[in-house]
Amino acid sequence: MKRIIKRYLNRKLYDTAQSTYVTLEDLAEMYRQGEQVKVLENTTNRDITYQTQLQMLFDIEKRYEGPENTELLRRMIVSPTGRITGYTKSLEKALNIGQHDLEERMPEKKIPKPVVSPINPIDLTTLDNQNVNPSVAIPELFQDPG
Repeated sequence: MKRIIKRYLNRKLYDTAQSTYVTLEDLAEMYRQGEQVKVLENTTNRDITYQTQLQMLFDIEKRYEGPENTELLRRMIVSPTGRITGYTKSLEKALNIGQHDLEERMPEKKIPKPVVSPINPIDLTTLDNQNVNPSVAIPELFQDPG
């Protein structure tokens, strides 16, 4: 069952299950705990979960004090879709094809499949640190899916 969070005009978030106001950090913790969360605009009941998740990521990144990965963001911006989701879907597709190629080349070794999920995401910074750019290596995979 999804936990329903209502966003009011004053931008406050209200957890209907706990009857209390929550912060974006509280929502992030709910996701980390594996909860299913749906955020609705209070006046219209419009689903704004995606926009709220983006705001969560933005707030988390804003507080991060490590080295910024501007190259990764640049690649997302210049990708055919110009969107985070389009870029990551293309990256996932490229990684899955790469996995298949490795298995064909090394059939005697079982290579574990990468786990891609909201709970256990791929660390894109690791890929970037290895100078892997799938959009250059396999450009046909990074076309707008439609």
